[in-house]
Amino acid sequence: MKKSLLFIAAIMVLGLLLTGCPELGIIPPVDEVIPPVDEPVPVKHTISGIVTDVFTGLPVPGAKVGFGTYISTTDAAGNYSFEAVENEAITGNFYISRGIDYIFEVFNGINITPASDLVYDFTIRGDLVAFYTPHTVSGKIYQDDGSTEIADGSYVSITFLNENGGFMSGSGSTYNSTAGGYSMDTPTFGSSCTLFIEVDDTTPFTYYIENVDLSAVSVTLDLTKPSTGFSTVTLTGIDGTIYRGAMKYSETIYFDQTSDILSGTTTANVEIYNPGGKPFVWTSTTTITDSPSAGDTTFNGILSSPAVPGAAVTLPVPTLPAPGQSVDGTAINYLSGELSFTGSADTDMYFIMLNPDSGSAGGNIYSLTTSVTLPADILDIVTSSADSNTSWDFTFVSLNSSPVFDFDVFRNINTLNSDFSYAQVMGATPSTTNLIP
Repeated sequence: MKKSLLFIAAIMVLGLLLTGCPELGIIPPVDEVIPPVDEPVPVKHTISGIVTDVFTGLPVPGAKVGFGTYISTTDAAGNYSFEAVENEAITGNFYISRGIDYIFEVFNGINITPASDLVYDFTIRGDLVAFYTPHTVSGKIYQDDGSTEIADGSYVSITFLNENGGFMSGSGSTYNSTAGGYSMDTPTFGSSCTLFIEVDDTTPFTYYIENVDLSAVSVTLDLTKPSTGFSTVTLTGIDGTIYRGAMKYSETIYFDQTSDILSGTTTANVEIYNPGGKPFVWTSTTTITDSPSAGDTTFNGILSSPAVPGAAVTLPVPTLPAPGQSVDGTAINYLSGELSFTGSADTDMYFIMLNPDSGSAGGNIYSLTTSVTLPADILDIVTSSADSNTSWDFTFVSLNSSPVFDFDVFRNINTLNSDFSYAQVMGATPSTTNLIP
């Protein structure tokens, strides 16, 4: 019996040792458990925007928007979106493309480092024949008395802007009072459009009107120069400077109002129409012909920051050195999806226009390097045999630019919000066929 009790007591002591007994000061060993360290969640920012047709203002579905390795396709409403890690340097090609019937744009050698959500809206232009059915806008144009027509033979140019931001620029007509005045075609439709009107009469004038209904297939629209809203600005610059004044109508639309050359003088009095007190950007450009080679012309220019003009404006002075690369004789080559071309240094900027011989929409390439690797979908366009786009012409322009010439300005010069210097060389620009084998 004693042996049984001793055995039971031994079992109880063993149990206490295994389970621990604080009262007896016995604590069982505990395996050390290291809690997992949570990795910091990277901060991401959204890069988004909308792609619209530059003429109709309508959204463009199915467009590819590429930022480096990030690629997004627009939805039915023209929206694209993707997320990028904060402060990640995104480099390489930035592009917008929508098949063979739209002009493609490639921005090479640019980088962005997102520190916040970014919004980049794009407009793209389709092939005019395939996409747009122009309608006619016509009528008479009168001086500010409302009854005196402008002189016959005057040249009239109208830029049509619809409520969605789509515009058709450069439509022109020679005025003929007996034939009904002016008449021009435009693919821009809408019930609330804006017209930027330039009249080269004996006394030229430029103005704009808003809330114009261009919904009909044929629109009769008589125009009258406003009796108010104009002011005279005295410009001061350097003799020989080509100047231009553009009103910042909106964040993405600039309206050219005056341009001329200071010839034999350093001042000019110009008339501008600015009833709303909007800011202007003033451009000064100087030129040198046969530089750096025969047939070449060097343009050295600067754009001012937007500012509301007073009664006097001092034009900015261009000072950027001209590019050392001559356009004349430049060679451009294609191999395995890569375009390479002659350049003086990667610090220059280059603009290449590619135009297929078949007449379909081509594209533009802007590069800060002398070699461009084409994005896959654009490579498909330039190598496609479906529309016989295997033979291309190109135009090449070499530029130098200030550091302000970044992705925003590359993407759309209308985003300019600070002084911007540039120098470019144009001249006996070579063309070649069978660029793409």
